[in-house]
Amino acid sequence: MKYLSSIFLRLALVVVLYSLAAVVIDPHQNGRWRIFHNYLGQFNSDDYRAWRTSELKKFAAQGPVDGLVLGSSRADGITSQILERATGRRYFNFSVPGSTLSIISSVYAGVLHDGYRPRHLILGLDVEELLTRKKIEARQRAIAQGEIVPTLFQTAVNVRGVFDKDFAEFMVRILANVAGLPRFKTENEFKIEAGPAAAADQALRDEYAHRISTCGALLNTRFARLDLVSDLRFGVLYDILKLASDSGASVDIYMTPVNPLAEQQAIQGNRYVELRREAMTRLTREAAQRHYTLHDFGSASSFGGDDVHWVDCVHYGPVNAERMVHRMLPGCDDCSPAKTDGK
Repeated sequence: MKYLSSIFLRLALVVVLYSLAAVVIDPHQNGRWRIFHNYLGQFNSDDYRAWRTSELKKFAAQGPVDGLVLGSSRADGITSQILERATGRRYFNFSVPGSTLSIISSVYAGVLHDGYRPRHLILGLDVEELLTRKKIEARQRAIAQGEIVPTLFQTAVNVRGVFDKDFAEFMVRILANVAGLPRFKTENEFKIEAGPAAAADQALRDEYAHRISTCGALLNTRFARLDLVSDLRFGVLYDILKLASDSGASVDIYMTPVNPLAEQQAIQGNRYVELRREAMTRLTREAAQRHYTLHDFGSASSFGGDDVHWVDCVHYGPVNAERMVHRMLPGCDDCSPAKTDGK
């Protein structure tokens, strides 16, 4: 009995130390202390939002904020310049890498709170943000009702989530920096966005294909976990739409695309296609009632996209961004794909 008590006490000590390390080290750099923030120099969503807020203030000082683009990094390609050519109005892109619908809602609420009233909202929606797992949905409902055990369990999951492969990578970066080694190449540094000359370079094409294949495999792993269209996440989307309605803004929602080279790999052996169809049916059915226009660009063929002008399997380059805007806002004569391609 004494031996078992000793084991349990040691396990409890390990859990406490583990949790403290998660809070202090926080390799994702989203925690309160972030002691390695400047040293590692990686992305931090809070700092990014603060920076974009200051950029919005500068943008607004030069003229009206007629439109706003929200979404994850997959909406970042719909630039202010493309939209201004399309509409003659000034748009600000406030997409935040890694955004969930909750983050997007918070960003939009912050923009409105600061006194900006864009007349047009463009929401780049990653359809998997509307999907989840049944057990996670049930846990979130229980947390919303104030149940203690699910709340504690979610806290433990969050702590455990800190120590993933990113943690190992960042620890290696610390050691590399201490040793004076060159900085690591960033994840999205490689680009094929160089036109026909790049396409003709076989070595570059091979590297591009490898990057897309790796990205497609990661998507497949992520999609394999999904088994439910989330009512809770749709609820957050409804909150965003209500904010837009209350502020008098019209809304265009476009579904962010997947690179055609990765599409088949990403959906093999999982329920993604079925779940996506269910989510899109619901979005289409509710468009009139909730006052938004829906554009399904999930497949590149839906907007005349190609498999060349991409950074990876989900981040498109300016050429494909122009094509999407041309389909979304058909009055855009100056941003036709032909002109963008330099023809």
